[in-house]
Order: sequence, then structure tokens, then C-alpha cells
Amino acid sequence: MKNKNSAPRRAMAVILSLLLLSVLAACGGNAEPTPSVPPVSGTDVERTPLPASGTDLVPSVLYSASGTDLSVGLPIELGEGLTLVEAGYYTGSFVAGGSMEPVYSVLGISVRNDSGKPLESAKITLGDAEFPVTLLPDGASAIIAESKKTPYAVSLLSGTPTLSAVVWLDGEPLPEGSVELTASDGSVSVKNTGSEALPAGTTLYCGYESAGGIIGGHVFTLSLEKELAPGMASAISAPEAAAGFSCLLLAVAA
Repeated sequence: MKNKNSAPRRAMAVILSLLLLSVLAACGGNAEPTPSVPPVSGTDVERTPLPASGTDLVPSVLYSASGTDLSVGLPIELGEGLTLVEAGYYTGSFVAGGSMEPVYSVLGISVRNDSGKPLESAKITLGDAEFPVTLLPDGASAIIAESKKTPYAVSLLSGTPTLSAVVWLDGEPLPEGSVELTASDGSVSVKNTGSEALPAGTTLYCGYESAGGIIGGHVFTLSLEKELAPGMASAISAPEAAAGFSCLLLAVAA
């Protein structure tokens, strides 16, 4: 004779099993590795957060890979005071060319500048992969997605990285606290909060920054067409600012 309660019990067992699997998954069964966050520091560089305008920049991080042919030799001195600190896969905003599209698990690296001077741009090559380094102050690190959005693969993290096309930023940084930026509708309002006038031709170099540190790959400039007296502001067209992001401000006087 069949037990009338057997079917409900089997159903309940299945439900409990599914619930248990769900709990295990939520507790980290398929969790990604802890992101490696490069240090961000600098002595003569002012970082000014820009208020979000439009869609926020996607949080960007580099997940460091271990046990690869490349990682066992890290950090690697590239020359010119630049060091390859980490390599792995990058998830976040693809900023090259001002794209801002979100990407997932593409080849990525972290680079540190210990040259004693701010870097405007450089290129790091690893096999067929290329990484554009942009706007990297002395003492700071940047995370960089591969320029062609090449998907991450362990086999790609091998060989010897090379450095080329190094361009240093010329000029003297403005005193800290001398500029205030506000982004709105494709333009940036530059206000002189210092005690001296900013001369015409003063150029502000802006890049991107997220939870994982400075994001290399794209830089844009804001240039003053006229002298800006203390307390005065000037609006400068900057379509790149419309996406909403934190601006890494390195102001270089004319």
C-alpha cells in the first residue's frame, strides 16, 4: 500500500534542495575574485570630483591574475620610471576614444608612474595586445583595458611587455585649490578659486577615475581662451564630461 504522504514529502525535499543551492550560490559559490585596487597618490596633483551629469561612469576594476607566465615576474620595470604592477582582466567603462561603453573580462593591466614627473601618454605592448596609458601623475597608478577589447585569456599573459611613444606633460601644475570644476550638459564650468588670475591658454588635463583607481585610455583638455580673474568662471565645451564621471584634474599653466 502506497504512503499517501510520500509525494508531498518528495516535493518538499526538492524545494528545500533548490533553496539550499540558491543560498550557497548567493554566499559566494560563483563569486568573482576580490578586485585588486591600485594605489592612487600624488604630490603635486589635485583631484577634483566632477558632479555626475547624465549616465554615471560604470565602476571599473582590474581583477589580478596569478600563476600566469607574466604574473610570476611582476612587478616589471618598463623603463622611463614606469612599472607594470598587475595584469589580469578588466571590467568597467571602456574609455578609449571617449567610448564609455561597459566591458566585461577584457585583458587589462595596472601601471605605476615613479618617474618624478607627470605622464601625458605612452603605449605598452604585450604580444598583439596594446594598452594606452594616459594622464598618469607621478606616484600614481592606472588600470587600463586593452585597446581592442581583447577578451581575457591566460595564454595572453605571457612574453615581454614593451614601452613606447612616451610623452611627458610639459609645464607646472597650478597651486592646489586654484580651480573648481562643474560639469553640465556637455560643458565644464571652470572657476578660478585662487588668488591670482589664470592666464589665457592655461590648459587643464582631465582623465577618468573610478573605484579601482585612475582609468587609462583617454584624456581631454580644457583650455582657457581668455584670462580668468579670481572668483570668475568660464564655460568650456567638453562633450566627454556629459557622461558623468570623476575628473582627475592636472592643471598646467600656460
